[in-house]
Amino acid sequence: GHDFREGLRLIKSLTSKPFGVNFTILENAKYKKQMEEWMDISVDEGVKFFLTSLGKPDAIVKVAQQHGIKVYHDVHTPKVAQKAADAGVDGLNVLNSSMGGQTGSLTAEAFAEELAKSGIGLPLLQAGGVGDAEDLRSALSLGYAGAQCGTRFLATHECRVTGAYKQAIVDASASDIVWTNKVRARRGGGATAARVP
Repeated sequence: GHDFREGLRLIKSLTSKPFGVNFTILENAKYKKQMEEWMDISVDEGVKFFLTSLGKPDAIVKVAQQHGIKVYHDVHTPKVAQKAADAGVDGLNVLNSSMGGQTGSLTAEAFAEELAKSGIGLPLLQAGGVGDAEDLRSALSLGYAGAQCGTRFLATHECRVTGAYKQAIVDASASDIVWTNKVRARRGGGATAARVP
């Protein structure tokens, strides 16, 4: 609910820790213009890293490198990981088969093995299947430099979802996750497809 610059300033007022901004790379001209504006504001406000997804991150990497900003790119296959590495990203956000929302098809273990064989050599973040300290230790033992957590944050007081949904997230375990490729139209337009608890 904040203007983009105001939102970044609010975050900076709450922490001295570095934080980043996500950019989805789409070919939509209106969105690209908005993304470029947000990148300029991010640079002005001292954002330390960008997380990119979809598309080729080349242009974003170029801007980021000029300003000392690190770029990690979402990857769901070893082939996409190689393309992102070739574009000059600083690290890879490795989407595995245990994550919610958009997902990869490889387990965290299999993906780490494939990337180790590829010789890419970039820091890897495990995205999916990390909900507590034990899961993080497991990711680190597989060679990941860290983890990206998303679904667990749906249960925070800041998230604007229903209390019942938050409780379902808290109560869920890996065995409750269902993968679906079915897309269902919602009232008012749009569609949904996801891994759901």
